[in-house]
Amino acid sequence: MRYNVVNIRKTAVFFLLLAVAAVVLPLQRLHWLSPSNIQVFAGADKVLCQYQSLVVADLNASISGDVTDGDWFTFGDGRFQPGNLLTVRYSVARQGQVNYVPGPGDKALGYYRLMLMSDVPVNNPQERATDEVRINFQAAPPLFCTSNFTLSLNEYCQQPVDVTMLHPNPTLPYTNYTILLYDKDGKVIPGNVLTREHISTEITFRLGHQCTTNHCIGRFKVDDYYPPVFLCQNDTVACDRPTLPDSVGLPIPKRAVVDTIIQGKYYIRNWDYCSDVVLEFKDDVVQANCARNDDRTIRRNWIATDARGNKATCTQTILVRRLTLAQVRFPRNFDDQDGPAFQCRDTFPKLANEYPSPDTTGLPLTGFCGNLQYTMQDVRFDLCGKAFKIARSWFLIDWCTSESVSRLQIIVVKDTEPPLLTCRDTVRLAADPYVCALPVVAVPAIGSAEDCSLF
Repeated sequence: MRYNVVNIRKTAVFFLLLAVAAVVLPLQRLHWLSPSNIQVFAGADKVLCQYQSLVVADLNASISGDVTDGDWFTFGDGRFQPGNLLTVRYSVARQGQVNYVPGPGDKALGYYRLMLMSDVPVNNPQERATDEVRINFQAAPPLFCTSNFTLSLNEYCQQPVDVTMLHPNPTLPYTNYTILLYDKDGKVIPGNVLTREHISTEITFRLGHQCTTNHCIGRFKVDDYYPPVFLCQNDTVACDRPTLPDSVGLPIPKRAVVDTIIQGKYYIRNWDYCSDVVLEFKDDVVQANCARNDDRTIRRNWIATDARGNKATCTQTILVRRLTLAQVRFPRNFDDQDGPAFQCRDTFPKLANEYPSPDTTGLPLTGFCGNLQYTMQDVRFDLCGKAFKIARSWFLIDWCTSESVSRLQIIVVKDTEPPLLTCRDTVRLAADPYVCALPVVAVPAIGSAEDCSLF
């Protein structure tokens, strides 16, 4: 048997193309029918009264992913309005102009279901996504108003009022209840929010429900039982630093302002949202007695009282650290090099021996450090006139370590200014007209002279 070579080649190519088509075409079909990314949310289930229609946009439904639109359908006998429609586009309903009005069958059943179905994506005309939401009907619940009670404001001196505060056993959803609050003058309180202006007054309220025209009325009083809120923070300071509250800080918010201080009590505004606050403290001090590196521990016990008598307390711990000898600052010299020297005619605090007092020339800065003590000794060196120098020796000891240190302070009192003279007024002398001469006259002496030295 003879074979035509050309025919054989043509046959081979045909079968090769057939094999390629068998692989490629299914792949194209798989791409055409690939799964789509579609998310549909029809909204959370709701409870409405039987006579209420549903604003579809209030469901906060959504369609996202490969498609962003779709259709609403009902499983009941109600209609979408306007238009008396059985279905409506999602994009139209979300604008807030479409209501679903339940039919007799919906009301008889006690609920109805709506379904949100997405459009089909371009790459898969056989795929859609759906979600359902159920709307339940609620019968009018019994109304019973709690009355003759006291409602306290919160830490911000306000209190939103809801049905759980006015009804002993309200029925969900609470948002279906209606509340009106009236102040002592009969005016409606905006937003049903009580504030400081309502303290010590009686509030009248009217409680109703969307599913009935019935209502009940009650009354309650408003008060403030919330104490001030402290911001107590512990602290650590060196023993040469002041530890009073004005230096360490008060345990109050930044917005608070100290109005005045009377007999150790701080009167503070803008701390408590309802009223001014009186703040006072008492310190308990525990000496460390050279233990660790501490000098003492102060436990500052604070008490805050607002205008309604509400009290709050907190304890602030202040750890006072010891100073070492190397950390003590000694007073400077007064020698016209480190600090200005004194003039002997200057007025300044003096010791009994006429030497400049340490109140002027300074002391070693040991503060209230219990471990440190010092003594002072002066040695005088006379200069010309009333001038002199003092070598003031400071001896400082640390009783916790038994270490000591000495420092010398030079103090100079100069006499370099001239005397200060005060002369009398001009003296006029008249000659005798007949002899043209003057008798012997005593010229008045100088009024006064101020100087350190004798002259």
